[in-house]
Amino acid sequence: AASVTHLGHATVLRPDLLDSTLRRGRRSRYLYFAKHHGRVRATDMSYLGRAALLGRGLAALAHGMLARSPEAVREARGMLALARFDPRRATS
Repeated sequence: AASVTHLGHATVLRPDLLDSTLRRGRRSRYLYFAKHHGRVRATDMSYLGRAALLGRGLAALAHGMLARSPEAVREARGMLALARFDPRRATS
């Protein structure tokens, strides 16, 4: 009679794992679309995802700067870094 309790993604949101987890997630979605819908569609979806991350990151950066919240600015910069990531390339 075992049970498992998930505590709000505590493992994957650890600061030392977060960047690699998010990049691998983007890479995984790209590979899924490439396999099932072709590389052109996967690339299109990748660019749409990058544009969405860019928009969200810029909005979050502006909000963090206006609120003078270093933590919010740091999170926004992480989102912008993820927007620069190209999921067509293998992660290391």
